[in-house]
Amino acid sequence: MVQIAILSGNRDEAEYFFLETEKFIRTKGLNRRKSRKVRLLHHCYVFERLSHESTFTQNTLNLDHRNRVREAIEASGASAYSQDSLSFRLTTWSNLDQEIHKVKGQEEGENDLHLQHPGIWSATLYPEIFGVPELHLFMLSLVIRLAREKEQNQDELINSGLTLKEFMARAKAVERWIKQLHVLRQSIWMVEAPVDPEHQQSVNLLNSLADTMQHALSVYFYRRIYDLDPSMLQKHVLGVRDRLLEFDASDAGMGYGSLRLIWPAFVAACETDDDDIRASFVQWFECAAKRSGLRIFTETKERIEQIWIGRDSTDRQNGFG
Repeated sequence: MVQIAILSGNRDEAEYFFLETEKFIRTKGLNRRKSRKVRLLHHCYVFERLSHESTFTQNTLNLDHRNRVREAIEASGASAYSQDSLSFRLTTWSNLDQEIHKVKGQEEGENDLHLQHPGIWSATLYPEIFGVPELHLFMLSLVIRLAREKEQNQDELINSGLTLKEFMARAKAVERWIKQLHVLRQSIWMVEAPVDPEHQQSVNLLNSLADTMQHALSVYFYRRIYDLDPSMLQKHVLGVRDRLLEFDASDAGMGYGSLRLIWPAFVAACETDDDDIRASFVQWFECAAKRSGLRIFTETKERIEQIWIGRDSTDRQNGFG
Protein backbone atom coordinates (compact mmCIF):
# COMPACT_ATOMS: atom_id res chain seq x y z
CA MET A 1 0.00 0.00 0.00
CA VAL A 2 2.93 2.34 0.65
CA GLN A 3 4.19 1.87 -2.89
CA ILE A 4 0.73 2.39 -4.37
CA ALA A 5 0.28 5.64 -2.44
CA ILE A 6 3.76 6.87 -3.40
CA LEU A 7 3.50 6.01 -7.08
CA SER A 8 0.07 7.59 -7.32
CA GLY A 9 1.46 10.81 -5.86
CA ASN A 10 -0.74 10.73 -2.73
CA ARG A 11 1.69 11.98 -0.09
CA ASP A 12 -0.82 12.18 2.76
CA GLU A 13 -1.90 8.60 2.24
CA ALA A 14 1.73 7.52 1.90
CA GLU A 15 2.48 9.11 5.27
CA TYR A 16 -0.23 6.99 6.90
CA PHE A 17 1.03 3.76 5.37
CA PHE A 18 4.67 4.58 6.18
CA LEU A 19 3.80 4.88 9.86
CA GLU A 20 1.74 1.70 9.85
CA THR A 21 4.56 -0.13 8.05
CA GLU A 22 7.05 1.05 10.65
CA LYS A 23 4.78 -0.22 13.43
CA PHE A 24 4.48 -3.61 11.73
CA ILE A 25 8.23 -3.94 11.15
CA ARG A 26 9.16 -2.93 14.69
CA THR A 27 6.56 -5.14 16.37
CA LYS A 28 6.75 -8.16 14.07
CA GLY A 29 9.91 -7.96 11.99
CA LEU A 30 12.92 -7.16 14.19
CA ASN A 31 12.76 -9.87 16.87
CA ARG A 32 13.25 -12.73 14.45
CA ARG A 33 15.68 -14.38 12.11
CA LYS A 34 15.35 -12.41 8.91
CA SER A 35 15.32 -14.08 5.53
CA ARG A 36 16.80 -12.32 2.54
CA LYS A 37 13.29 -11.46 1.37
CA VAL A 38 12.44 -9.83 4.71
CA ARG A 39 15.66 -7.83 4.67
CA LEU A 40 14.97 -6.68 1.12
CA LEU A 41 11.55 -5.43 2.20
CA HIS A 42 13.05 -3.62 5.21
CA HIS A 43 15.63 -1.93 2.98
CA CYS A 44 12.97 -0.82 0.49
CA TYR A 45 10.87 0.62 3.31
CA VAL A 46 13.79 2.60 4.77
CA PHE A 47 14.92 3.96 1.40
CA GLU A 48 11.44 5.30 0.69
CA ARG A 49 10.88 6.48 4.26
CA LEU A 50 14.05 8.59 4.31
CA SER A 51 13.07 10.15 0.99
CA HIS A 52 9.63 10.87 2.41
CA GLU A 53 10.90 12.38 5.67
CA SER A 54 13.22 14.73 3.79
CA THR A 55 10.70 15.98 1.23
CA PHE A 56 7.26 15.79 2.85
CA THR A 57 7.28 19.08 4.73
CA GLN A 58 3.86 18.67 6.32
CA ASN A 59 4.78 15.84 8.70
CA THR A 60 3.60 17.87 11.71
CA LEU A 61 0.04 17.43 10.44
CA ASN A 62 0.32 13.75 11.35
CA LEU A 63 1.91 14.22 14.76
CA ASP A 64 -0.98 12.48 16.53
CA HIS A 65 -0.63 9.42 14.32
CA ARG A 66 3.12 9.36 14.87
CA ASN A 67 2.59 9.48 18.62
CA ARG A 68 0.02 6.68 18.49
CA VAL A 69 2.40 4.50 16.51
CA ARG A 70 5.22 5.13 18.97
CA GLU A 71 2.95 4.37 21.93
CA ALA A 72 1.76 1.14 20.29
CA ILE A 73 5.34 -0.01 19.72
CA GLU A 74 6.34 0.84 23.28
CA ALA A 75 3.25 -0.87 24.72
CA SER A 76 4.05 -4.06 22.80
CA GLY A 77 7.52 -4.26 24.34
CA ALA A 78 9.00 -4.49 20.85
CA SER A 79 10.92 -1.23 21.17
CA ALA A 80 13.60 -3.22 23.02
CA TYR A 81 14.57 -4.85 19.72
CA SER A 82 15.01 -1.56 17.88
CA GLN A 83 18.61 -0.41 17.73
CA ASP A 84 17.46 3.11 16.83
CA SER A 85 15.06 5.51 18.53
CA LEU A 86 11.39 5.65 17.59
CA SER A 87 11.71 9.21 16.31
CA PHE A 88 14.10 10.98 13.98
CA ARG A 89 16.23 12.58 16.68
CA LEU A 90 19.99 12.91 16.93
CA THR A 91 21.90 9.95 18.25
CA THR A 92 24.50 10.10 21.01
CA TRP A 93 27.63 9.88 18.88
CA SER A 94 30.33 12.37 19.77
CA ASN A 95 33.15 11.53 17.36
CA LEU A 96 31.73 10.83 13.92
CA ASP A 97 35.19 10.64 12.36
CA GLN A 98 35.99 7.68 14.58
CA GLU A 99 32.62 5.98 14.88
CA ILE A 100 31.86 5.98 11.16
CA HIS A 101 34.57 3.35 10.67
CA LYS A 102 33.11 1.06 13.34
CA VAL A 103 32.00 -2.34 12.05
CA LYS A 104 28.40 -3.07 12.96
CA GLY A 105 27.38 -6.51 14.14
CA GLN A 106 24.44 -8.36 12.64
CA GLU A 107 21.86 -7.24 15.20
CA GLU A 108 22.78 -3.56 14.95
CA GLY A 109 23.12 -3.76 11.18
CA GLU A 110 19.66 -5.27 10.75
CA ASN A 111 17.79 -3.52 13.57
CA ASP A 112 19.14 0.03 13.25
CA LEU A 113 16.09 0.51 11.09
CA HIS A 114 16.30 4.22 10.25
CA LEU A 115 20.11 4.28 10.15
CA GLN A 116 20.67 6.27 13.31
CA HIS A 117 24.11 4.97 14.26
CA PRO A 118 27.45 5.41 12.47
CA GLY A 119 29.27 2.33 11.27
CA ILE A 120 29.81 -0.08 8.42
CA TRP A 121 27.46 -3.01 7.84
CA SER A 122 29.06 -5.23 5.23
CA ALA A 123 25.87 -7.22 4.60
CA THR A 124 23.81 -4.17 3.67
CA LEU A 125 21.64 -4.56 0.58
CA TYR A 126 21.31 -0.91 -0.44
CA PRO A 127 24.03 -1.05 -3.13
CA GLU A 128 22.45 -4.17 -4.59
CA ILE A 129 18.89 -2.83 -4.60
CA PHE A 130 19.36 0.86 -5.29
CA GLY A 131 22.95 1.16 -6.48
CA VAL A 132 23.78 3.49 -3.58
CA PRO A 133 26.09 2.79 -0.60
CA GLU A 134 24.40 2.63 2.80
CA LEU A 135 26.74 5.42 3.89
CA HIS A 136 24.91 7.91 1.65
CA LEU A 137 21.57 6.97 3.21
CA PHE A 138 23.06 7.18 6.69
CA MET A 139 24.17 10.73 5.91
CA LEU A 140 20.66 11.58 4.73
CA SER A 141 19.31 10.20 8.00
CA LEU A 142 21.77 12.38 9.93
CA VAL A 143 20.77 15.53 8.06
CA ILE A 144 17.08 14.79 8.70
CA ARG A 145 17.88 14.44 12.41
CA LEU A 146 19.96 17.63 12.48
CA ALA A 147 17.13 19.50 10.79
CA ARG A 148 14.60 18.21 13.34
CA GLU A 149 16.90 19.33 16.14
CA LYS A 150 17.23 22.75 14.55
CA GLU A 151 13.45 23.11 14.26
CA GLN A 152 12.85 22.56 17.97
CA ASN A 153 11.77 25.51 20.04
CA GLN A 154 14.25 26.87 22.56
CA ASP A 155 12.75 25.09 25.58
CA GLU A 156 13.01 21.71 23.89
CA LEU A 157 16.57 22.45 22.82
CA ILE A 158 17.54 23.20 26.41
CA ASN A 159 15.81 20.05 27.66
CA SER A 160 17.57 17.93 25.05
CA GLY A 161 20.90 18.93 26.57
CA LEU A 162 22.34 19.86 23.17
CA THR A 163 24.00 23.26 23.16
CA LEU A 164 24.39 25.40 20.06
CA LYS A 165 28.12 24.70 20.14
CA GLU A 166 27.49 20.95 20.20
CA PHE A 167 24.93 21.22 17.42
CA MET A 168 27.34 23.15 15.20
CA ALA A 169 30.13 20.68 15.93
CA ARG A 170 27.91 17.82 14.79
CA ALA A 171 26.79 19.77 11.74
CA LYS A 172 30.41 20.43 10.78
CA ALA A 173 31.22 16.73 11.16
CA VAL A 174 28.33 15.74 8.89
CA GLU A 175 29.31 18.41 6.36
CA ARG A 176 32.88 17.14 6.33
CA TRP A 177 31.80 13.57 5.60
CA ILE A 178 29.32 14.55 2.92
CA LYS A 179 32.16 16.35 1.15
CA GLN A 180 34.35 13.25 1.15
CA LEU A 181 31.75 10.58 0.47
CA HIS A 182 33.35 9.78 -2.87
CA VAL A 183 36.64 9.01 -1.14
CA LEU A 184 35.12 6.92 1.62
CA ARG A 185 32.90 4.89 -0.69
CA GLN A 186 35.96 3.82 -2.68
CA SER A 187 37.54 2.42 0.47
CA ILE A 188 34.49 0.54 1.81
CA TRP A 189 32.47 -0.20 -1.33
CA MET A 190 34.84 -2.27 -3.39
CA VAL A 191 33.84 -3.08 -6.95
CA GLU A 192 35.59 -5.69 -9.05
CA ALA A 193 37.62 -4.37 -11.95
CA PRO A 194 35.46 -4.33 -15.11
CA VAL A 195 36.12 -7.33 -17.34
CA ASP A 196 34.15 -6.18 -20.39
CA PRO A 197 32.40 -3.06 -21.77
CA GLU A 198 29.04 -4.08 -20.31
CA HIS A 199 30.55 -4.47 -16.85
CA GLN A 200 32.34 -1.14 -17.24
CA GLN A 201 29.04 0.54 -18.07
CA SER A 202 27.49 -0.97 -14.94
CA VAL A 203 30.34 0.32 -12.77
CA ASN A 204 30.07 3.76 -14.36
CA LEU A 205 26.35 3.87 -13.64
CA LEU A 206 26.87 2.90 -10.00
CA ASN A 207 29.47 5.63 -9.61
CA SER A 208 27.14 8.09 -11.28
CA LEU A 209 24.30 7.15 -8.93
CA ALA A 210 26.53 7.69 -5.92
CA ASP A 211 27.71 11.05 -7.31
CA THR A 212 24.10 12.09 -7.88
CA MET A 213 23.23 11.29 -4.27
CA GLN A 214 26.29 13.14 -3.00
CA HIS A 215 25.39 16.31 -4.92
CA ALA A 216 21.79 16.12 -3.70
CA LEU A 217 22.91 15.51 -0.12
CA SER A 218 25.05 18.64 -0.32
CA VAL A 219 22.10 20.69 -1.53
CA TYR A 220 19.81 19.29 1.15
CA PHE A 221 22.35 19.79 3.93
CA TYR A 222 23.29 23.37 3.08
CA ARG A 223 19.68 24.46 2.66
CA ARG A 224 18.21 22.68 5.68
CA ILE A 225 21.05 23.16 8.15
CA TYR A 226 22.87 26.35 7.10
CA ASP A 227 20.05 27.88 5.02
CA LEU A 228 22.48 28.96 2.30
CA ASP A 229 21.14 30.99 -0.59
CA PRO A 230 20.31 28.71 -3.55
CA SER A 231 22.67 30.71 -5.77
CA MET A 232 25.57 29.27 -3.77
CA LEU A 233 24.52 25.70 -4.51
CA GLN A 234 24.32 25.75 -8.30
CA LYS A 235 27.42 23.59 -8.70
CA HIS A 236 25.61 20.77 -6.93
CA VAL A 237 22.31 21.49 -8.69
CA LEU A 238 24.05 21.19 -12.04
CA GLY A 239 25.82 18.06 -10.82
CA VAL A 240 22.46 16.39 -10.26
CA ARG A 241 20.98 17.71 -13.51
CA ASP A 242 23.93 16.48 -15.56
CA ARG A 243 23.74 13.02 -13.99
CA LEU A 244 20.04 12.85 -14.84
CA LEU A 245 20.88 13.54 -18.45
CA GLU A 246 23.52 10.81 -18.35
CA PHE A 247 20.95 8.33 -17.09
CA ASP A 248 18.53 9.40 -19.80
CA ALA A 249 21.17 8.51 -22.35
CA SER A 250 21.44 4.99 -20.92
CA ASP A 251 19.01 2.14 -20.40
CA ALA A 252 19.26 2.65 -16.63
CA GLY A 253 17.31 5.88 -16.92
CA MET A 254 14.35 4.37 -18.70
CA GLY A 255 10.92 3.90 -17.15
CA TYR A 256 10.93 2.56 -13.62
CA GLY A 257 14.71 3.03 -13.39
CA SER A 258 14.05 6.73 -12.91
CA LEU A 259 12.26 6.12 -9.61
CA ARG A 260 15.49 6.00 -7.64
CA LEU A 261 16.38 9.43 -9.05
CA ILE A 262 13.24 11.25 -7.89
CA TRP A 263 14.71 12.31 -4.55
CA PRO A 264 17.92 13.90 -5.88
CA ALA A 265 16.00 15.43 -8.80
CA PHE A 266 13.43 16.99 -6.46
CA VAL A 267 15.99 18.32 -3.97
CA ALA A 268 18.16 19.88 -6.68
CA ALA A 269 15.36 21.24 -8.86
CA CYS A 270 13.80 23.12 -5.95
CA GLU A 271 16.98 25.14 -5.49
CA THR A 272 17.55 26.70 -8.90
CA ASP A 273 16.38 30.11 -10.11
CA ASP A 274 17.78 29.75 -13.62
CA ASP A 275 15.04 29.42 -16.24
CA ASP A 276 17.05 27.13 -18.52
CA ILE A 277 18.00 24.77 -15.69
CA ARG A 278 14.41 24.75 -14.48
CA ALA A 279 13.26 23.86 -17.98
CA SER A 280 15.69 20.94 -18.12
CA PHE A 281 14.33 19.54 -14.84
CA VAL A 282 10.75 19.97 -16.05
CA GLN A 283 11.62 18.12 -19.24
CA TRP A 284 13.22 15.29 -17.27
CA PHE A 285 10.15 14.82 -15.06
CA GLU A 286 7.80 14.99 -18.03
CA CYS A 287 9.81 12.42 -19.98
CA ALA A 288 10.00 10.13 -16.94
CA ALA A 289 6.24 10.41 -16.45
CA LYS A 290 5.61 9.59 -20.10
CA ARG A 291 7.97 6.60 -20.13
CA SER A 292 6.76 5.10 -16.87
CA GLY A 293 3.13 6.16 -16.80
CA LEU A 294 3.51 6.89 -13.07
CA ARG A 295 1.71 9.82 -11.48
CA ILE A 296 4.52 10.44 -9.00
CA PHE A 297 6.69 12.15 -11.62
CA THR A 298 3.92 14.57 -12.59
CA GLU A 299 2.98 15.21 -8.96
CA THR A 300 6.60 15.90 -8.02
CA LYS A 301 7.06 18.26 -10.97
CA GLU A 302 3.96 20.18 -9.91
CA ARG A 303 5.27 20.47 -6.34
CA ILE A 304 8.55 21.86 -7.65
CA GLU A 305 6.77 24.39 -9.85
CA GLN A 306 4.73 25.58 -6.86
CA ILE A 307 7.95 26.04 -4.89
CA TRP A 308 9.41 28.07 -7.76
CA ILE A 309 6.29 30.25 -7.91
CA GLY A 310 6.45 30.91 -4.18
CA ARG A 311 10.15 31.75 -4.25
CA ASP A 312 9.82 34.03 -7.28
CA SER A 313 6.96 35.86 -5.59
CA THR A 314 9.03 36.35 -2.43
CA ASP A 315 12.00 37.60 -4.46
CA ARG A 316 9.81 40.15 -6.25
CA GLN A 317 8.40 41.38 -2.95
CA ASN A 318 11.92 41.80 -1.65
CA GLY A 319 13.01 43.65 -4.78
CA PHE A 320 15.16 40.86 -6.22
CA GLY A 321 12.92 39.94 -9.16
